[in-house]
Amino acid sequence: MENTTKGKVCVTGASGYVASWLVKRLLESGYHVLGTVRDPGNHKKVGHLWNLTGAKERLELVRADLLEEGSFDDAVMACEGVFHTASPAAVLDSAINGTLNVLRSCKKNPSLKRVVLTSSSSTVRLKDEADLPPNVLLDETSWSSMEFCESLQIWYAIAKTLAEKAAWEFAKENGIDLVAVLPTFVVGPNLSHELSPTTTDVLGLFQGESTKFTMYGRMGYVHIDDVASCHILLYETPRAAGRYICNSAVLDVNELVTLLARRFPSYPIPKSLPCVYGEQTYGFSTAKVRELGMKFRDVEEMFDDAVDSLRAHGYLLNSRTSLLRFLLIFFSPLIPFAFLLPAYTTSSWFLLPSLGLDQQGESQSLTSCLTSILAPRGGRPMASGGSSNAGSLTQWLREKGFDEEAIGRMSRRCKNLHGLDAGEASGVWDYLLNVVKIERRKLRYVVTKCPKVLTLSVDDKLVPTVQCLTTLQAKPGEVAQAIVKFPQILFHSVEEKLCPLLAFFQTLGISEKQLAKLLMVNPRLISYSIEAKFSQTVDFLVGLGIDKEGMIGKIMAKEPYIMGYSVDKRLRPTAEFLKSAVGLEGSNLQRVIMSFPDILSRDVDKILRPNLAFLRSCGFSKDQVMALVAGYPPVLIKSVKHCLEPRMKFLVEEMGRDMGEVVDYPQFFRHGLKRSLEYRHKVLKQMNSRCSLSEMLDCNQKKFAMKFGLLAAV
Repeated sequence: MENTTKGKVCVTGASGYVASWLVKRLLESGYHVLGTVRDPGNHKKVGHLWNLTGAKERLELVRADLLEEGSFDDAVMACEGVFHTASPAAVLDSAINGTLNVLRSCKKNPSLKRVVLTSSSSTVRLKDEADLPPNVLLDETSWSSMEFCESLQIWYAIAKTLAEKAAWEFAKENGIDLVAVLPTFVVGPNLSHELSPTTTDVLGLFQGESTKFTMYGRMGYVHIDDVASCHILLYETPRAAGRYICNSAVLDVNELVTLLARRFPSYPIPKSLPCVYGEQTYGFSTAKVRELGMKFRDVEEMFDDAVDSLRAHGYLLNSRTSLLRFLLIFFSPLIPFAFLLPAYTTSSWFLLPSLGLDQQGESQSLTSCLTSILAPRGGRPMASGGSSNAGSLTQWLREKGFDEEAIGRMSRRCKNLHGLDAGEASGVWDYLLNVVKIERRKLRYVVTKCPKVLTLSVDDKLVPTVQCLTTLQAKPGEVAQAIVKFPQILFHSVEEKLCPLLAFFQTLGISEKQLAKLLMVNPRLISYSIEAKFSQTVDFLVGLGIDKEGMIGKIMAKEPYIMGYSVDKRLRPTAEFLKSAVGLEGSNLQRVIMSFPDILSRDVDKILRPNLAFLRSCGFSKDQVMALVAGYPPVLIKSVKHCLEPRMKFLVEEMGRDMGEVVDYPQFFRHGLKRSLEYRHKVLKQMNSRCSLSEMLDCNQKKFAMKFGLLAAV
């Protein structure tokens, strides 16, 4: 019996990657789906849709073209909801006109409940360095900088951003209930044999191709199934409004390839990739969509599913499985004579872990088969070295999700692992998982990175350390995070390390609570020697005239990593550069370090000197440069290409201002070029008004509007 209790909805571009999954989930939820495609008769493009559960009863495919005016009228008029996923995003005009074409059809349907637009996180995250503070959490109020995207020729982001903005403007003018989904990089299984662009990029990475992901840099990742579910959630939730970021996790490109290379060792995944954008630390806030009940799968699951799909479609071959099949064929004639094989033949079994054949179901069954062939009658393969404890531990590690390659690496890293009893390891694992609350996947990372953790005594080592950190007012979640960052924090004695460390930091005016916070941010602090590291750094800062009792503590609170840098190789050369090249002395130098201690950790030749050279090339005198740095120290570390140069060019060429005005207001370099400088200059120009840079910029948008009569004070 046909089930249309949830009504009929339209999905544009129904054969696409996201749209196909959306159609699948809509059908499973009981909707009648009317999908638009360019050619409903092209089985190669749409065949996979007809294989979906419920497709024969509740799926219709009709022709529509984004660039044909009125092409979507009939489809939209027959539905009470529209999911607009289709977009030729690589072509700017087509992306905007196509979106407006669909919305014009929506305007003609008076019974239309809601339109859900598929946008992209690329409309949120692409900005120049000055507009991305360290560790910023980008939310739905953020928009990408078009000037920044144009400078790097990121046309996809430009098309998506302008298309979404055009959609919001049209929806507002015409009373359309619109919500937008902003997925990050979408990963997961392909329903169609034809790969999506993102899946093609993932396939390339697994084949050793690095260009695409190198250019992506730091990105968010989300499972394709979660993207589809998010669309339906926003359609079905009456109080949903506005934009919604759809993201599971944000990873640097090297974090990603490290994870994948470890998880899929049989593929030629690059071990590391260059960071072409420098250090990026932004994240995405998904609080808005999670508040509606949305949950996300983790990165491991989305790539597991993607790899399974690529294998199923024949794009990826399991070379290890193929090799095992060869071994089975080779050894199969020996099966009738297995009783003649000597016991030492079982040593051949140890070839299997080196082949990584314990990861997938098929490989596991083949491993069992070959093991039974090679094992002596009445016996079983023994673990390396013949230790029963080692054997039980290996089995326990397998049960926890570690593959043979990871187990091999762990054994090499920790020689004591061979003699460890599985029960002892299980006690450590359970304590960290259930008491410290480290997530299971993160705990696997901790143990892989530092297997020695499993050899620690729960009562004698783990409990005292965790209790001590908690006593310092560190929250349980923070303790777990610190252990994941630096597992070696668990190795240090409370009496021999933590207590002396607390006593030392108290001499600097740092409280227990502040110390806990420092250790949570930079847990490596606990591994540093008080005499060889901390005392030298403190003496160096005191030598610069910084007060030991109070000021140094504040510096550490602002920059917890400063204690990790070498005094002679990094801190002293930087301070000498600030003195000799910039001209900062005495109180000026102290104020710069106090307000922006991160400057001491920056490389002189790679960062500070090139920035100083640019400022001087602009015509600033030595005294003016010193005033700039004293007034706004980050001017020495900002990107010349993406921050300093375009702002100076805009100041002189567009605003017609004298460079000397920047000396009076160095925070000029802190403000966004598009959102702040260009917008406010345009407003003042239209009003034929002029003011100083500080009057123009040293206030938020609302106060600026009130100051110049654009908005009445409340």
